[in-house]
Amino acid sequence: ILNKSHYRTEGYLGTLRHDDIKILRELRNACTYELRQAYPAVTIDTTGAKSITLTGGSLPRDVDVVPSHWVETYEYQQQKHLYLRGVNILDNKTPTTLMNLPFKHIFYIDYKCKYYADGGLKKSIRLCKTIKADLVEEGKVIYLSSFDLASIMYHSNLENLKKGRTNALAIVLETKRFFDYLYHNPNYRNSLYTPDMTRKIFDSYQKETSLTTMSIALDKLVTEIRKDLGYLYDETIGSYPLVI
Repeated sequence: ILNKSHYRTEGYLGTLRHDDIKILRELRNACTYELRQAYPAVTIDTTGAKSITLTGGSLPRDVDVVPSHWVETYEYQQQKHLYLRGVNILDNKTPTTLMNLPFKHIFYIDYKCKYYADGGLKKSIRLCKTIKADLVEEGKVIYLSSFDLASIMYHSNLENLKKGRTNALAIVLETKRFFDYLYHNPNYRNSLYTPDMTRKIFDSYQKETSLTTMSIALDKLVTEIRKDLGYLYDETIGSYPLVI
């Protein structure tokens, strides 16, 4: 949810933070009121620091509402590309404000997927989200957000993902391979930044353990796929029907 009548240039975010906190708190309270009026059957959780979470009722999935306002970044001021605009969000518990670049993130993911992975990158990201959802349903806690998962696969082998256009198994195999690679190469893993370059992807120990959990789940998925394809014995189960 954006307050379109209020914006800051990036250079004033620190100086005017107190004013922005007040404005965003007012917007957050207004959002909470309007959401409760519009969705009386939905559970609305306002305990989160940054988002208002909607669950249940008529909603097919959880929805996070994040109150924010525009930020005209230095890059946007120079180049005037809309995807370079940022948003300022409220951390209601600290309290402070944080600048995010969601449109820049989306632009880079879309660009790489379309021009370098032939659609395979987004398929891999969807696979990661599905694996995470299954693990959460099993009672496991996964600290990698959808943003983190997209950022991880952004750095994967795009040539391998491109093969998914003619063989869907290539998506699964490259996703599994890259998660395994990150697990076994911590120095490389810990050097990776999000596409918008705002932070490192693995900025907490919990995310590293979540990577391990998801890597194991992907290993199991590939093993089951091999079995379904007839690779039933120890001497053949290591053979892939598709080499990447």
